[in-house]
Amino acid sequence: VEKARPAQAAIRANIADLAATEVSLVAADAVAFSASPGGAFDVVVADPPYALPAVELAGILAALHAGGRLAADAVIVVERAWRDGPFPFPEGLAADRSRRYGDTIVCYGHAL
Repeated sequence: VEKARPAQAAIRANIADLAATEVSLVAADAVAFSASPGGAFDVVVADPPYALPAVELAGILAALHAGGRLAADAVIVVERAWRDGPFPFPEGLAADRSRRYGDTIVCYGHAL
């Protein structure tokens, strides 16, 4: 799910370059998408703007979980600014580990 058109173009190009047949891009706002019905995802990679408060991102992930949009044991990857510290996964999701890359922290978790 990507709202920004330039990022959508890059994602489409990556999907085509990889010949990824089980991947799809949804051109939409993540908040609206999280509340929409549909199938469950095995992997969710969240790379929102760093200015997005963690509580808002946690709300989006919680909505995905509550709406049945996450498969059992779905893998969740969240990229944030290092200064924000590890991501507080919402109820129903659990943190696994995190890695620092310069000013970035990548936090890995899974659905319960």
